[in-house]
Amino acid sequence: LIAASRDLKSIKVTLFGGEPLLEFEKIKIVVEYGKRRARQWGKRIHFGCTTNATLINDEVIRFWRSYGMGFHTSIDGIPVCHDMHRRFASGGGSSFLVEPGVKKILSYRPEVCARATVSPDTVRHLLDNVDYFYKLGYTHMAFVMSEGDDWDDVSLGLLAKGMEQMSEFYLDKCRKGV
Repeated sequence: LIAASRDLKSIKVTLFGGEPLLEFEKIKIVVEYGKRRARQWGKRIHFGCTTNATLINDEVIRFWRSYGMGFHTSIDGIPVCHDMHRRFASGGGSSFLVEPGVKKILSYRPEVCARATVSPDTVRHLLDNVDYFYKLGYTHMAFVMSEGDDWDDVSLGLLAKGMEQMSEFYLDKCRKGV
């Protein structure tokens, strides 16, 4: 990647898919090696990670801080929404681990984005999810419609209503200077 980037002086690499932190030891090797090789080539390389926050601990935060890593959190909202689609192999939901991880992440990088997948079965909770994220401390949120689901007229109507409610939520926060 460094060699193929030719004249670029700055490179960005984002680790995502599944849960990258399952391979934290490999991430440490790749980041340290990438940083060292980029310096040798007179370049800068920035690493980021998209995480579901279930494996966040102090060691991960220290490592990210020492290498200036950025990241997004993949969190689908209130526990009932999050647990619908983010389950462990055992079948249990993962939301109970997310909140402590999110608090650690936001204490390190308050501008981290909450990235939520919205599906027809969670769309009715869109405003609840915005409020939940806001109360957790997020100021940046991204909502992405799920692909491959049956977005019928009812769920699309709920999406439109939820987007309107989100707009009002943000306008209200802006008016209050929050």
